[in-house]
Amino acid sequence: MGATPPITVADACAQFQAQHEASPARLHVLDAMLAKACASLGSMPLAAVDPASIARWRASMPPPTRWQATQALKQVSAWAARWGLVDGDPLAAIVNPRPWRSEVQPFASWDQVERVAESLPDRLALLPVLGAGCGLRPGELLGLDWSSIDLDRRVLHVRASVYERELRTSLKTRRSRRSVPIRGRVAAALANSPLRRDEGLVLAGAKGQPLDLRNLRSRAWRPALRDACIEHPHRIYDLRHTYATWSLRAGVGIYQLARRMGTSVAMIDATYGHLASDAGEHERALLDAWDAS
Repeated sequence: MGATPPITVADACAQFQAQHEASPARLHVLDAMLAKACASLGSMPLAAVDPASIARWRASMPPPTRWQATQALKQVSAWAARWGLVDGDPLAAIVNPRPWRSEVQPFASWDQVERVAESLPDRLALLPVLGAGCGLRPGELLGLDWSSIDLDRRVLHVRASVYERELRTSLKTRRSRRSVPIRGRVAAALANSPLRRDEGLVLAGAKGQPLDLRNLRSRAWRPALRDACIEHPHRIYDLRHTYATWSLRAGVGIYQLARRMGTSVAMIDATYGHLASDAGEHERALLDAWDAS
C-alpha cells in the first residue's frame, strides 16, 4: 500500500469546518474566509504552504478581509497540528497584523439616545435605551424576551439572539449567556413602556415575529437618526460601544465590564479601552478625588 497523501489546504478546511462549533453568524464569516483560502491555496498540501504563497494570497485582498481570512486559515493550521494531521503548525510564524480601525464614536449623551428613541416607531423605542443602557449586541437586542427581564431585581438575562430573522438560543460564546444589571434609566423606560407584558420579544415585528436587522437599519434606524438631528452616522452596534465607553467613564472595572458584555478582558482592553476621548481627564479626576478624601 502507498503512503497516505498529505492533507491539502482544502481538505483541512473541510475537516475543520465539519467539527467546529460557533454561532451561525460566526460560522457564516468563517466559511466565507476559508473559501477565499481554498480558492487560491486549496490544492496545496497544508504542510507545504510557505510564507511566499501566503504573501501572494494576502496581497489579493483588501486589509480587513486579509486579516480575517488569514486568521481563519491560521486557526485551521493550528487545529490540524494539534490533531496530528501535519507535523507542526506551518502557519505559526505567519505574522497577521490587525488592520487599522477608524475611531469608534459613541453617542454623546442620554439626550441623543432618547431623541433617537422618540424618532423610532413606538414598538422600537426601547432599542436605543436598551442598547446604550445594557450593552447588548444587535442580535441579542432583537432576541431579548420580556420573560428575561426582572424589574423587581433590576436585572435582565441574555439568553437568545436573532440571526437572519431566526430566534436562536445558541449564543456566540459561553460568556454570551449572562446577566446584566438594569440601571434606573432603563428600568423606568421598561416599566413605563406600553408594550410591557409577561412574555414575547421586546423588539418585534407588527405580528410579534423576529425582526430583520438589515431592514431595521435601513427602514427605521437611519431615518430616526436623521429625524433626531444626529449628525454622526451611528450604527446600531455603536449603542454597545456607548455602553462600554460610559461604563469605563463611570469607573466600572474592566473585568466586570467584560462579564456584563459577554466578552473577554483582552477584547475590552483592545476595543473599548480607548473609546473615551477624555479618559485621561476622568482618571485624573478620580485620583484627585481619592487624594482629597
